[in-house]
Amino acid sequence: MVSPDALAGSDSPRSWRGVLDAYAEPRLGRSVLDLATSVVPYLALLVAMTFALRVSVLLSLVLVLPTSAFLIRTFIVFHDCTHGSFMRSRRANDILGAALGLLVWLPYRGWQHEHAVHHATAGDLDRRGVGDVATLTVTEYQALPVRRQISYRLFRNPLVMFGLGWLLVLMLKPRFVPRGARQRVRNSVLATDLMLALIVAALCLTIGWRAYLLVQGPVFVVSGAVGVWLFYVQHQFEDTYWQTHADWRYDHAALAGSCRACCGSSPATSVSTTCIT
Repeated sequence: MVSPDALAGSDSPRSWRGVLDAYAEPRLGRSVLDLATSVVPYLALLVAMTFALRVSVLLSLVLVLPTSAFLIRTFIVFHDCTHGSFMRSRRANDILGAALGLLVWLPYRGWQHEHAVHHATAGDLDRRGVGDVATLTVTEYQALPVRRQISYRLFRNPLVMFGLGWLLVLMLKPRFVPRGARQRVRNSVLATDLMLALIVAALCLTIGWRAYLLVQGPVFVVSGAVGVWLFYVQHQFEDTYWQTHADWRYDHAALAGSCRACCGSSPATSVSTTCIT
């Protein structure tokens, strides 16, 4: 483990990356183990839920929580593939990531691009809006008309964000090609949509549309709500990092959320840019 003292002497983002590079090497054995403890049990539990329906719907619903947990683990592997960090080979990451995208209903190239932009702009007040939850400063919020203040708050209501937010962010939005998207992103979205349509149709013909909805639906509801919550709380907490672009630093944006826990402080956040969560 790298100590805070070792990192403290590295003041530039490049130096930070140099110190941490040794801990970012993929290991095939660990990668295979992660797949065996995420994708495999997720698929096995989906099959178990389908067979459980023959006994009772309640028995199938009992398996929703563990199935959802393994779907979230599967998404984590998908996420690491988009970073090119799960397998040593870029091609292996791309192939595996595209396949896992069908399980989490996300186009690999589309999500990879959006998430890369998110990492390059997180905490930057002048480049908000990609891969994050729209967040306003106090000044911006107070300048809004009352109806827009209400809608801003309403979206953050747990019933809306975690009850419906996952449907918009994880299910509906990824089905459309982003405006101005590159060709490979466009192809990824369209290919994913086509494959999902074929898979869903095949499953509905095999087990019936009712059984498919009773198995996949509750799993998406639970895992989607938890997933949106995880993404939200990563950037919405007291003293989180926000700076104007001129003062924004990649390493501070990446580490401000954990710095308080490891060394008792965090990079300063301008009081004038305090945001409303």
